Amino acid sequence: MRPRFEQNLKAYSKVAKDELKLAEKNKESDGALVNLEMKNLRTVIDWHIEKAKESGQTDIQAQEDIYFIQKQKQEIIKKLESDLACLDNPECIFKKEENARSTSYEESTGFSYQNDRGKIAPASFGEILTDMEWGVYYNLDKNKTPRHLMKKYLVEKTKMQLGGLLDEQIIESEIGRVTPTSGVKLAYMAIKEKKEKGEGREQKGFVSESIVKTFLAKMSIDENLPFTIKPADVYQDVHQKIDFIISLKERNRGVNVETSEKNKDIGIQFSINNEAKTKKEEQIKKSVEILRRNKDEIQDIALVIFPLEMANSLKEKWERKGKPAGGPEKYLYRHVAKKLFSGLLKDIMPESEISKYWQKVESNFL
Repeated sequence: MRPRFEQNLKAYSKVAKDELKLAEKNKESDGALVNLEMKNLRTVIDWHIEKAKESGQTDIQAQEDIYFIQKQKQEIIKKLESDLACLDNPECIFKKEENARSTSYEESTGFSYQNDRGKIAPASFGEILTDMEWGVYYNLDKNKTPRHLMKKYLVEKTKMQLGGLLDEQIIESEIGRVTPTSGVKLAYMAIKEKKEKGEGREQKGFVSESIVKTFLAKMSIDENLPFTIKPADVYQDVHQKIDFIISLKERNRGVNVETSEKNKDIGIQFSINNEAKTKKEEQIKKSVEILRRNKDEIQDIALVIFPLEMANSLKEKWERKGKPAGGPEKYLYRHVAKKLFSGLLKDIMPESEISKYWQKVESNFL
Protein backbone atom coordinates (compact mmCIF):
# COMPACT_ATOMS: atom_id res chain seq x y z
CA MET A 1 0.00 0.00 0.00
CA ARG A 2 1.06 3.60 -0.43
CA PRO A 3 3.20 4.92 2.52
CA ARG A 4 0.99 7.97 3.07
CA PHE A 5 -2.11 5.81 3.05
CA GLU A 6 -0.55 3.58 5.71
CA GLN A 7 0.32 6.62 7.84
CA ASN A 8 -3.26 7.89 7.57
CA LEU A 9 -4.61 4.52 8.71
CA LYS A 10 -2.42 4.62 11.82
CA ALA A 11 -3.85 8.02 12.71
CA TYR A 12 -7.40 6.83 12.02
CA SER A 13 -6.83 3.76 14.18
CA LYS A 14 -6.07 5.86 17.25
CA VAL A 15 -9.04 8.22 16.93
CA ALA A 16 -11.39 5.37 16.01
CA LYS A 17 -10.33 3.56 19.18
CA ASP A 18 -11.03 6.72 21.20
CA GLU A 19 -14.44 7.08 19.56
CA LEU A 20 -15.42 3.53 20.46
CA LYS A 21 -14.30 4.08 24.05
CA LEU A 22 -16.48 7.19 24.27
CA ALA A 23 -19.42 5.25 22.85
CA GLU A 24 -19.02 2.68 25.62
CA LYS A 25 -18.64 5.43 28.21
CA ASN A 26 -21.84 7.01 26.95
CA LYS A 27 -23.79 3.87 27.89
CA GLU A 28 -22.67 4.22 31.52
CA SER A 29 -23.25 7.97 32.04
CA ASP A 30 -25.87 10.68 31.65
CA GLY A 31 -24.30 11.58 28.32
CA ALA A 32 -23.73 15.34 28.84
CA LEU A 33 -19.99 15.17 29.50
CA VAL A 34 -19.51 12.42 26.94
CA ASN A 35 -21.33 14.47 24.30
CA LEU A 36 -18.86 17.30 24.82
CA GLU A 37 -15.93 14.89 24.59
CA MET A 38 -17.43 13.37 21.46
CA LYS A 39 -17.85 16.81 19.91
CA ASN A 40 -14.21 17.60 20.62
CA LEU A 41 -13.13 14.23 19.24
CA ARG A 42 -15.18 14.80 16.08
CA THR A 43 -13.15 17.96 15.51
CA VAL A 44 -9.98 15.87 15.76
CA ILE A 45 -11.45 13.25 13.40
CA ASP A 46 -12.38 15.91 10.84
CA TRP A 47 -8.86 17.33 11.05
CA HIS A 48 -7.33 13.90 10.36
CA ILE A 49 -9.73 13.32 7.46
CA GLU A 50 -8.83 16.68 5.93
CA LYS A 51 -5.09 15.96 6.32
CA ALA A 52 -5.55 12.51 4.82
CA LYS A 53 -7.46 14.00 1.90
CA GLU A 54 -4.58 16.34 1.16
CA SER A 55 -1.74 13.85 1.65
CA GLY A 56 -3.50 11.03 -0.16
CA GLN A 57 -4.85 13.28 -2.92
CA THR A 58 -8.35 11.91 -2.51
CA ASP A 59 -11.79 13.43 -2.05
CA ILE A 60 -13.44 13.90 1.35
CA GLN A 61 -16.05 11.18 0.80
CA ALA A 62 -13.35 8.58 0.19
CA GLN A 63 -11.68 9.48 3.49
CA GLU A 64 -14.99 9.43 5.35
CA ASP A 65 -15.60 5.91 4.02
CA ILE A 66 -12.07 4.83 4.94
CA TYR A 67 -12.48 6.13 8.48
CA PHE A 68 -15.85 4.37 8.85
CA ILE A 69 -14.22 1.08 7.82
CA GLN A 70 -11.42 1.74 10.33
CA LYS A 71 -14.04 1.86 13.09
CA GLN A 72 -15.28 -1.54 11.94
CA LYS A 73 -11.73 -2.84 12.16
CA GLN A 74 -11.38 -1.51 15.69
CA GLU A 75 -14.58 -3.30 16.70
CA ILE A 76 -13.18 -6.55 15.31
CA ILE A 77 -9.94 -6.03 17.25
CA LYS A 78 -11.98 -5.34 20.38
CA LYS A 79 -13.85 -8.61 19.83
CA LEU A 80 -10.54 -10.45 19.55
CA GLU A 81 -9.33 -8.89 22.81
CA SER A 82 -12.53 -10.06 24.48
CA ASP A 83 -12.12 -13.58 23.09
CA LEU A 84 -8.52 -13.79 24.26
CA ALA A 85 -9.58 -12.69 27.73
CA CYS A 86 -12.24 -15.42 27.65
CA LEU A 87 -9.52 -18.03 27.14
CA ASP A 88 -8.16 -17.28 30.61
CA ASN A 89 -11.53 -17.06 32.34
CA PRO A 90 -12.77 -20.50 33.47
CA GLU A 91 -16.34 -19.21 33.71
CA CYS A 92 -16.38 -17.72 30.20
CA ILE A 93 -18.08 -19.78 27.50
CA PHE A 94 -17.55 -19.18 23.80
CA LYS A 95 -20.72 -18.76 21.78
CA LYS A 96 -20.89 -21.39 19.08
CA GLU A 97 -21.03 -20.02 15.57
CA GLU A 98 -23.74 -21.17 13.22
CA ASN A 99 -22.64 -23.44 10.38
CA ALA A 100 -19.24 -23.99 12.03
CA ARG A 101 -18.17 -27.59 12.59
CA SER A 102 -18.00 -28.97 16.12
CA THR A 103 -14.54 -30.17 17.04
CA SER A 104 -12.82 -32.11 19.79
CA TYR A 105 -9.17 -32.48 20.73
CA GLU A 106 -7.19 -35.28 22.31
CA GLU A 107 -3.48 -34.97 23.02
CA SER A 108 -2.79 -38.43 21.60
CA THR A 109 -4.80 -38.11 18.38
CA GLY A 110 -5.18 -34.36 17.77
CA PHE A 111 -8.32 -32.78 16.33
CA SER A 112 -11.49 -34.46 15.16
CA TYR A 113 -14.69 -32.90 13.88
CA GLN A 114 -18.21 -33.78 12.83
CA ASN A 115 -18.32 -33.52 9.06
CA ASP A 116 -21.22 -32.37 6.92
CA ARG A 117 -22.51 -35.95 6.77
CA GLY A 118 -22.63 -36.32 10.53
CA LYS A 119 -19.57 -38.56 10.84
CA ILE A 120 -16.51 -37.97 13.00
CA ALA A 121 -13.34 -37.37 10.98
CA PRO A 122 -9.75 -36.36 11.83
CA ALA A 123 -8.29 -32.95 10.97
CA SER A 124 -4.87 -31.39 11.37
CA PHE A 125 -4.52 -27.91 12.80
CA GLY A 126 -3.15 -26.73 9.45
CA GLU A 127 -6.32 -27.99 7.77
CA ILE A 128 -8.52 -26.23 10.33
CA LEU A 129 -6.69 -22.93 9.80
CA THR A 130 -6.50 -23.01 6.02
CA ASP A 131 -10.12 -24.15 5.58
CA MET A 132 -11.07 -20.53 6.34
CA GLU A 133 -9.95 -19.79 2.78
CA TRP A 134 -12.80 -22.03 1.60
CA GLY A 135 -15.42 -20.55 3.94
CA VAL A 136 -15.30 -23.54 6.31
CA TYR A 137 -15.04 -22.74 10.03
CA TYR A 138 -14.77 -24.75 13.24
CA ASN A 139 -16.01 -24.35 16.81
CA LEU A 140 -12.98 -25.35 18.86
CA ASP A 141 -13.57 -26.86 22.29
CA LYS A 142 -12.10 -24.38 24.77
CA ASN A 143 -11.87 -26.97 27.54
CA LYS A 144 -9.86 -29.45 25.47
CA THR A 145 -7.95 -27.46 22.86
CA PRO A 146 -4.49 -26.20 23.94
CA ARG A 147 -4.59 -22.47 24.62
CA HIS A 148 -1.90 -21.59 22.04
CA LEU A 149 -3.90 -23.32 19.30
CA MET A 150 -7.14 -21.63 20.35
CA LYS A 151 -5.35 -18.28 20.33
CA LYS A 152 -3.80 -18.94 16.92
CA TYR A 153 -7.19 -19.80 15.43
CA LEU A 154 -8.83 -16.66 16.84
CA VAL A 155 -5.97 -14.44 15.67
CA GLU A 156 -5.87 -15.89 12.15
CA LYS A 157 -9.63 -15.56 11.78
CA THR A 158 -9.40 -11.92 12.87
CA LYS A 159 -6.53 -11.26 10.45
CA MET A 160 -8.64 -12.60 7.59
CA GLN A 161 -11.52 -10.28 8.53
CA LEU A 162 -9.19 -7.29 8.86
CA GLY A 163 -7.53 -8.11 5.54
CA GLY A 164 -10.86 -7.95 3.75
CA LEU A 165 -11.64 -4.56 5.29
CA LEU A 166 -8.16 -3.24 4.48
CA ASP A 167 -8.79 -4.13 0.84
CA GLU A 168 -12.02 -2.13 0.98
CA GLN A 169 -10.11 0.86 2.33
CA ILE A 170 -7.47 0.62 -0.37
CA ILE A 171 -10.15 0.40 -3.04
CA GLU A 172 -11.92 3.51 -1.70
CA SER A 173 -8.62 5.38 -1.54
CA GLU A 174 -7.58 4.48 -5.09
CA ILE A 175 -11.01 5.17 -6.62
CA GLY A 176 -11.23 8.47 -4.73
CA ARG A 177 -7.87 9.78 -5.93
CA VAL A 178 -8.17 13.20 -7.55
CA THR A 179 -5.81 12.42 -10.43
CA PRO A 180 -5.93 8.64 -10.86
CA THR A 181 -4.60 6.68 -13.81
CA SER A 182 -7.76 5.83 -15.72
CA GLY A 183 -6.89 2.17 -16.28
CA VAL A 184 -5.98 1.67 -12.62
CA LYS A 185 -9.18 3.34 -11.44
CA LEU A 186 -11.25 1.11 -13.71
CA ALA A 187 -9.48 -1.95 -12.29
CA TYR A 188 -10.36 -0.95 -8.73
CA MET A 189 -13.94 -0.10 -9.70
CA ALA A 190 -14.32 -3.57 -11.24
CA ILE A 191 -12.96 -5.21 -8.07
CA LYS A 192 -15.33 -3.15 -5.91
CA GLU A 193 -18.31 -4.12 -8.04
CA LYS A 194 -17.46 -7.81 -7.80
CA LYS A 195 -17.02 -7.57 -4.02
CA GLU A 196 -20.39 -5.83 -3.64
CA LYS A 197 -22.03 -8.58 -5.68
CA GLY A 198 -20.25 -11.25 -3.65
CA GLU A 199 -18.45 -12.54 -6.73
CA GLY A 200 -14.94 -12.57 -5.29
CA ARG A 201 -14.88 -16.31 -4.75
CA GLU A 202 -16.44 -16.95 -8.14
CA GLN A 203 -13.63 -15.38 -10.14
CA LYS A 204 -11.88 -17.82 -12.44
CA GLY A 205 -8.49 -17.48 -10.78
CA PHE A 206 -9.72 -17.69 -7.19
CA VAL A 207 -9.87 -21.50 -7.00
CA SER A 208 -6.42 -21.99 -8.52
CA GLU A 209 -4.86 -19.33 -6.32
CA SER A 210 -6.48 -20.63 -3.15
CA ILE A 211 -5.48 -24.23 -3.84
CA VAL A 212 -1.81 -23.32 -4.22
CA LYS A 213 -1.79 -20.86 -1.32
CA THR A 214 -3.43 -23.24 1.18
CA PHE A 215 -1.39 -26.17 -0.15
CA LEU A 216 1.78 -24.42 1.04
CA ALA A 217 0.36 -22.79 4.17
CA LYS A 218 -1.01 -26.07 5.50
CA MET A 219 2.30 -27.87 5.13
CA SER A 220 4.15 -24.98 6.73
CA ILE A 221 1.89 -25.22 9.80
CA ASP A 222 1.60 -28.99 10.18
CA GLU A 223 5.22 -29.89 9.39
CA ASN A 224 6.81 -26.70 10.79
CA LEU A 225 8.48 -25.95 7.47
CA PRO A 226 10.79 -22.90 7.37
CA PHE A 227 8.49 -20.51 5.54
CA THR A 228 5.21 -18.71 6.04
CA ILE A 229 2.52 -17.64 3.60
CA LYS A 230 1.38 -14.02 3.69
CA PRO A 231 -1.69 -12.74 1.85
CA ALA A 232 -1.21 -9.91 -0.63
CA ASP A 233 -3.51 -6.90 -0.32
CA VAL A 234 -5.44 -5.53 -3.28
CA TYR A 235 -2.82 -2.82 -3.92
CA GLN A 236 -0.10 -5.48 -4.31
CA ASP A 237 -2.42 -7.41 -6.61
CA VAL A 238 -3.27 -4.48 -8.92
CA HIS A 239 0.00 -2.54 -8.92
CA GLN A 240 2.66 -5.14 -8.17
CA LYS A 241 1.09 -8.26 -9.72
CA ILE A 242 1.38 -10.24 -6.48
CA ASP A 243 -1.27 -12.74 -5.33
CA PHE A 244 0.49 -13.90 -2.16
CA ILE A 245 3.94 -13.92 -0.58
CA ILE A 246 6.25 -16.72 0.54
CA SER A 247 8.54 -15.63 3.36
CA LEU A 248 11.39 -17.55 4.96
CA LYS A 249 11.17 -17.72 8.74
CA GLU A 250 13.77 -15.55 10.45
CA ARG A 251 15.50 -18.42 12.24
CA ASN A 252 16.38 -20.03 8.93
CA ARG A 253 18.07 -17.03 7.39
CA GLY A 254 21.85 -16.76 7.29
CA VAL A 255 24.54 -19.42 7.43
CA ASN A 256 22.47 -22.31 6.12
CA VAL A 257 21.44 -20.46 2.97
CA GLU A 258 23.70 -21.23 0.02
CA THR A 259 23.55 -17.81 -1.65
CA SER A 260 22.21 -14.38 -0.77
CA GLU A 261 19.92 -14.61 -3.79
CA LYS A 262 18.07 -17.43 -2.05
CA ASN A 263 17.60 -15.37 1.11
CA LYS A 264 14.52 -13.30 0.36
CA ASP A 265 10.77 -13.09 0.32
CA ILE A 266 9.12 -13.72 -2.99
CA GLY A 267 5.80 -12.65 -4.46
CA ILE A 268 3.68 -15.19 -6.33
CA GLN A 269 1.60 -14.24 -9.36
CA PHE A 270 -0.89 -16.69 -10.87
CA SER A 271 -2.08 -17.50 -14.31
CA ILE A 272 -4.71 -20.08 -15.22
CA ASN A 273 -3.77 -19.91 -18.89
CA ASN A 274 -0.41 -21.01 -20.28
CA GLU A 275 -1.05 -18.95 -23.41
CA ALA A 276 -0.90 -15.77 -21.31
CA LYS A 277 2.53 -16.67 -19.95
CA THR A 278 4.53 -14.20 -22.09
CA LYS A 279 2.26 -11.27 -21.26
CA LYS A 280 2.33 -12.12 -17.54
CA GLU A 281 6.13 -12.37 -17.57
CA GLU A 282 6.39 -8.91 -19.13
CA GLN A 283 4.09 -7.46 -16.44
CA ILE A 284 6.12 -9.16 -13.71
CA LYS A 285 9.42 -7.88 -15.11
CA LYS A 286 8.16 -4.30 -14.89
CA SER A 287 6.83 -4.85 -11.37
CA VAL A 288 10.13 -6.32 -10.17
CA GLU A 289 12.04 -3.32 -11.53
CA ILE A 290 9.80 -0.99 -9.51
CA LEU A 291 10.04 -3.15 -6.35
CA ARG A 292 13.83 -3.17 -6.48
CA ARG A 293 14.02 0.53 -7.26
CA ASN A 294 11.82 1.26 -4.24
CA LYS A 295 13.81 -1.21 -2.08
CA ASP A 296 10.64 -3.09 -1.25
CA GLU A 297 10.82 -6.10 1.11
CA ILE A 298 9.75 -8.20 -1.86
CA GLN A 299 12.52 -8.17 -4.44
CA ASP A 300 11.29 -10.80 -6.84
CA ILE A 301 8.06 -12.29 -8.24
CA ALA A 302 7.56 -15.81 -9.56
CA LEU A 303 4.91 -16.80 -12.07
CA VAL A 304 2.91 -19.94 -11.30
CA ILE A 305 0.59 -21.47 -13.88
CA PHE A 306 -2.10 -23.69 -12.45
CA PRO A 307 -4.72 -24.75 -15.03
CA LEU A 308 -8.29 -23.77 -14.23
CA GLU A 309 -9.57 -27.15 -15.39
CA MET A 310 -7.44 -28.97 -12.81
CA ALA A 311 -8.43 -26.54 -10.06
CA ASN A 312 -12.13 -26.88 -10.80
CA SER A 313 -11.84 -30.67 -10.95
CA LEU A 314 -10.22 -30.76 -7.51
CA LYS A 315 -12.86 -28.45 -6.06
CA GLU A 316 -15.71 -30.49 -7.52
CA LYS A 317 -14.23 -33.70 -6.08
CA TRP A 318 -13.84 -32.05 -2.66
CA GLU A 319 -17.47 -30.90 -2.73
CA ARG A 320 -18.71 -34.36 -3.79
CA LYS A 321 -16.84 -35.85 -0.83
CA GLY A 322 -18.68 -33.51 1.57
CA LYS A 323 -15.98 -30.83 1.85
CA PRO A 324 -13.64 -32.75 4.17
CA ALA A 325 -11.04 -30.84 6.19
CA GLY A 326 -8.09 -29.88 4.04
CA GLY A 327 -9.76 -28.25 1.06
CA PRO A 328 -9.57 -29.29 -2.61
CA GLU A 329 -5.76 -29.37 -2.53
CA LYS A 330 -5.80 -32.59 -0.50
CA TYR A 331 -6.76 -34.40 -3.72
CA LEU A 332 -3.67 -33.31 -5.66
CA TYR A 333 -1.77 -36.27 -7.11
CA ARG A 334 1.69 -36.70 -5.62
CA HIS A 335 3.61 -36.00 -8.82
CA VAL A 336 1.64 -32.76 -9.35
CA ALA A 337 2.12 -31.74 -5.71
CA LYS A 338 5.86 -32.36 -5.92
CA LYS A 339 6.20 -30.26 -9.07
CA LEU A 340 4.19 -27.47 -7.49
CA PHE A 341 6.14 -27.63 -4.21
CA SER A 342 9.51 -27.41 -5.97
CA GLY A 343 8.40 -24.70 -8.36
CA LEU A 344 7.11 -22.43 -5.61
CA LEU A 345 10.16 -22.73 -3.37
CA LYS A 346 13.01 -22.83 -5.90
CA ASP A 347 13.66 -19.07 -5.67
CA ILE A 348 13.93 -18.88 -1.87
CA MET A 349 15.84 -22.01 -0.83
CA PRO A 350 18.38 -24.42 -2.33
CA GLU A 351 17.30 -27.62 -4.06
CA SER A 352 18.78 -29.82 -1.32
CA GLU A 353 16.52 -28.20 1.29
CA ILE A 354 13.46 -28.45 -0.93
CA SER A 355 14.11 -32.16 -1.38
CA LYS A 356 14.52 -32.64 2.37
CA TYR A 357 11.23 -30.89 3.16
CA TRP A 358 9.34 -32.67 0.40
CA GLN A 359 10.23 -36.00 1.99
CA LYS A 360 8.41 -34.83 5.12
CA VAL A 361 5.15 -34.12 3.27
CA GLU A 362 4.99 -36.44 0.26
CA SER A 363 3.01 -39.13 2.12
CA ASN A 364 0.09 -36.68 2.34
CA PHE A 365 -0.57 -37.17 -1.37
CA LEU A 366 -1.69 -40.18 -3.39
